Amino acid sequence: MTLYKLICYGILTLCLSCQTIPKPLDSFSLPIPLERQFSSCTTGQGALSVTVFEGEEFSGAVEVEWKDSRVKPLGWQSQFLTPIGQELLRFSYLESTKNFRATGRLAPQFSGVSVSNGFLEVDDHFVGLRADEISCFLDFKLPRKWLSRLVELHDNKDKLVLSFHEKNREIRLVYSKIKGSDICTDVSWSNYWGLVSSTLSMCFSKEADTRSATVHGIGDYKIKWKDIDE
Repeated sequence: MTLYKLICYGILTLCLSCQTIPKPLDSFSLPIPLERQFSSCTTGQGALSVTVFEGEEFSGAVEVEWKDSRVKPLGWQSQFLTPIGQELLRFSYLESTKNFRATGRLAPQFSGVSVSNGFLEVDDHFVGLRADEISCFLDFKLPRKWLSRLVELHDNKDKLVLSFHEKNREIRLVYSKIKGSDICTDVSWSNYWGLVSSTLSMCFSKEADTRSATVHGIGDYKIKWKDIDE
């Protein structure tokens, strides 16, 4: 490593070590529709239509039934089934052994996915989503634990903006007062001592009786899912 790089690295490390962590708000109130969007993420199930795009190109679509449940010892598992009950994929994670594995027909496509300190890693790269939050998102909900990390709340005329802060990530949530059910979140995190920043964006919306969600920021992919009309 050159002297120039060493100096830059030292300055960067010093700056990061001096960053102060914002203090969570002591008290706040949220509109009832937004308050109801937050969930404990303990269990969930549903039927979804999932569409995947790589860039602007259509990559594939599938209809799945999913179920998220707790298992013993402490841990969880998520199952994804075809509409006729065939298992496509199962994620299992045990907190006692920190062991994560994928089984099922689609498992080889998820060989690079793991869990480290509760967060997802894809091909050894940190992703700013906790593994136990996935069922919340599939159910068009937000993790209630985020509220304990709320550091700013800005109430504007047509929207409400919430900022959450954790050690490894920053979360910005925008709630539309006009549409009521539209919520967008940006989850940001840094890799390589802050040299690389990444952001995952996810939006929930509701039209008539159908809920839908879109996520960007997992590589070049855009993923959409919505309730399957029963």
